Amino acid sequence: MPIYLCKVIDKSEMVREFVRDATSEEEIVRELIINGFNPIAITKIDKERFKLQKKKRISKNELIEFIDSVNLLLSSGLNIKSTLEIIQTIHLKGPINRITVHLLEEIKKGSSIHEAFEKAGGNIPTILKSFVKIGEQVGSLGESFGYLSNYLKKEKQMRNKIINSLIYPAFVLGVALIGIIVISAFILPGMKDVFISMGTGIPSGFKTTIKVADIVFFISLLISAILGISFIIIHFFIKKVGIIAETIDLFFLKLPVFGKMKSFRENLNLIFAMDLLVKSGYNIEDALFETESLISSIALRKAISRVRNRIIKGGSLSVAFLEESIFSDKIGKWIAIGEKTGSIKEGLSQLSNYFQKEMENWTLRILNIIEPAIILIIGIIVFLIILFFIMPIFSLYQSIF
Repeated sequence: MPIYLCKVIDKSEMVREFVRDATSEEEIVRELIINGFNPIAITKIDKERFKLQKKKRISKNELIEFIDSVNLLLSSGLNIKSTLEIIQTIHLKGPINRITVHLLEEIKKGSSIHEAFEKAGGNIPTILKSFVKIGEQVGSLGESFGYLSNYLKKEKQMRNKIINSLIYPAFVLGVALIGIIVISAFILPGMKDVFISMGTGIPSGFKTTIKVADIVFFISLLISAILGISFIIIHFFIKKVGIIAETIDLFFLKLPVFGKMKSFRENLNLIFAMDLLVKSGYNIEDALFETESLISSIALRKAISRVRNRIIKGGSLSVAFLEESIFSDKIGKWIAIGEKTGSIKEGLSQLSNYFQKEMENWTLRILNIIEPAIILIIGIIVFLIILFFIMPIFSLYQSIF
């Protein structure tokens, strides 16, 4: 049965993508309409290639390498077809070769560049497909790939710094947890048997240690279960229930550090795309519509849709953004300056620079917070292990011998 990639607008006015199998495109359209979806695009996917894509997806490093290669070749003056042909000769196998071959095949069949990327399915992240579409529409693919290259490199750099700062604390924490398990599972039961065989009875201090071990073990299991169930419930509501999904997303955006980082990242994508579109002659309403698909945050996408509706009704762009508290007030203020001076494009450019600098600053702040905080937590855990496990065991051995 043929497989189709469906791009639709759901009941909560969100753009969604998913794969469905059906005997024909007409059957898919009927099914989508019955289920309350508004179809935007229905694309048939090659079944064998779809199976292959599901087995092997492109990694972050491979994606960055692919984007860097495209960016470098496009900036040298080559068109996208020549660029992909050169990349194909460099990457003779693996995920990059597979995607390049697919893109070339689709372009040769007459598909537009963004359609070729759309048909690549889950191998290509949404942000790349969206920027390719925008870049093709405004005739600036090179700028889109340049932005994506810089964006993904900085994201990777931040992720690597955070991971590197966590390696040592995570190792120490792992050793401490293994120590607790060994003490609880082997040492304490063995000592209990020793006291029973000696006929002296179990000392009260040892009973306390066993109780502490049981409590720690129970709390660990309880926390793990709560976290696991919470993750499943949150994931379900984000996928299935619109209003609850928006509330959960809004909650995460308001978290002190990581929520702020996500908000800056999403705002940066929004402003860069709008800047690129407006400079290329798009009106504000169309620019907002095109940028919605770039945003992963449900709450922010909803807010963009509300801003667009206010503009359509004749409202001011700056006021529309200021009325949405989810956006940084910098957006509304800089756009207001642009409206007063008659140059919204300049205001968007200033905003793009602002959010880029803020992203870098928050990256440094996160790195400065995470490592000492984790080291402090590990120090407390090690201290508690010594206080409740190691010291009682040593005192018991001294009392026996």
